Amino acid sequence: SLGMEETTAIIVTSDNGIGMGENGIFAKQVFTDYVTRVPLFIRVPWIDSSLYAGKTTPAYAQLVDVYRTILEIGEVNPSEIAPDVTSQSLLPLLY
Repeated sequence: SLGMEETTAIIVTSDNGIGMGENGIFAKQVFTDYVTRVPLFIRVPWIDSSLYAGKTTPAYAQLVDVYRTILEIGEVNPSEIAPDVTSQSLLPLLY
């Protein structure tokens, strides 16, 4: 064991695809649940997981918010990297 399980944040997500005829809809021209929702799992070992383990939130997030979250986990100031990117960190949802 390298001991990385206590120092490595893990984020798992996916794209919502291009809509290949599910529910008779092609492309992403209609906002339905399967078009707007994607799975998102976040594990940050130095945050007490008992606060958020197995929980869901009704909060809305965009995948661009994952970008800011990754930078915040790495203690990087997003304004220095990409000042024009408008996003919010998802870390407050874990507390």
